[in-house]
Amino acid sequence: MDSLSLTFKLPKHVRPNLSQLEAFRSEIALARHRKWSCRAIAELLHECHGLHVSGRTVAYFCERRGLVKGIGERLA
Repeated sequence: MDSLSLTFKLPKHVRPNLSQLEAFRSEIALARHRKWSCRAIAELLHECHGLHVSGRTVAYFCERRGLVKGIGERLA
């Protein structure tokens, strides 16, 4: 069994974060703070890091992690 298949057998609260965007969380939070659109952030990630993601992928990432446009990272 590979480690990925083992990961999905763990309870949700124990699973490691699998998002490729997590490495760029601080950049995404800063861009959201500066009121950038998710599409613009996706283009930035493509140009600067060669990461091919859609604007909707960035939007889902931001929703799940509380990154709000104009605010950045929302505190719990």
